[in-house]
Amino acid sequence: MKNQRLWNGAILGVYAVALLLMAYFFFAHELQLVSYEATFLSDDFILRFFAFWFISFLLTIMVYLLNLSLNYFWLPRSEKIVAMQAGKLTLAVGISAAFFAVVLVALGGLQ
Repeated sequence: MKNQRLWNGAILGVYAVALLLMAYFFFAHELQLVSYEATFLSDDFILRFFAFWFISFLLTIMVYLLNLSLNYFWLPRSEKIVAMQAGKLTLAVGISAAFFAVVLVALGGLQ
């Protein structure tokens, strides 16, 4: 069990560092713009913001599925079913929300 905690800690540490690096990559270019013009954000920034959250969502699902695969043999059957259903539901909701955000951005750009 101690080895499992080490793997879980490593996975979460890599995940946290990946999110921080990704946030820096996506948002570091316009930090001065955000601090000076709080109400006038460029379309580029908004698209990077949506891309950041969508990619971080996909990364979260990947970490969840990796953790589930590491713990799959030790979970009872009922918990395996619930975990897989929760993963599928989360993925479906996230992709639907991303699609909805893309539609809103596209419709906003048409006006």
